Amino acid sequence: MAVRRLATIAPALAASLLLALPAARAARAPTAAEGLKIRADAHVFAAIYYRSTNPARIYVTRVRVSTVDGRFAAAHLTTSNKLIDQPIDVLLWHGVSEWAVITWGTEYLGCGLVRSAVRKDLFGTATCF
Repeated sequence: MAVRRLATIAPALAASLLLALPAARAARAPTAAEGLKIRADAHVFAAIYYRSTNPARIYVTRVRVSTVDGRFAAAHLTTSNKLIDQPIDVLLWHGVSEWAVITWGTEYLGCGLVRSAVRKDLFGTATCF
């Protein structure tokens, strides 16, 4: 009898515990319009960063918009010439009318510029040194 009661209570208990947990935040995919603008601005930055003398093709991938603060987004930049250039991540901010790259690198992006919750949302870690 006790086993049967436990079997009927356990699913209800598990469901109530799941509802009581705070919702996990995760960056979202950009809308079509956001994605075009973010990719275009990241590509302009990459053309300057990787220099026009490098004939490699530039790829903008993994574009995400923060769900904590929608004014911030992230993208990953690589080139077709992987022997020369290291891939980097960029942090973008949406100003009055455009997206702009505010920092770039391989780690610790946004430290001192954005809240730790935004860094964790976009890059999976809020660690700063």
